[in-house]
Amino acid sequence: MTSAGKLLLRLPMSLHARAKTLAKAEGVSLNQFILACVAEKLGKLSIAETFVRQKQRHSDATSCPTCNASPRGPRCPTKCDENH
Repeated sequence: MTSAGKLLLRLPMSLHARAKTLAKAEGVSLNQFILACVAEKLGKLSIAETFVRQKQRHSDATSCPTCNASPRGPRCPTKCDENH
């Protein structure tokens, strides 16, 4: 990758054709479509990393019934975060 942010990307012909078809259907350039796909994937990874960090932080929350109820539940309304 150059300092200008350009990237030479080699795709199998079938993947390139599918991406081109979807980009056309969405009315965007192939570049814009691939950029959106990369951004979406990075966003999902960021959310997953956040869940992992919260789960690790709350794994020792034996005294907090809200934290123990569901690792994916709502954020604990108490200040148990400070106790971990």
